[in-house]
Amino acid sequence: MIASSSQKLILFENTLMLSINFLMRKIGSVIEHFVN
Repeated sequence: MIASSSQKLILFENTLMLSINFLMRKIGSVIEHFVN
């Protein structure tokens, strides 16, 4: 099965957004830890 370039792009964007969301939460918890 060959995914079209647009499908690959959507999959990549979804993965990127999940990764950024995860990193933001990790960074946020670390900052809260140091602030408190």
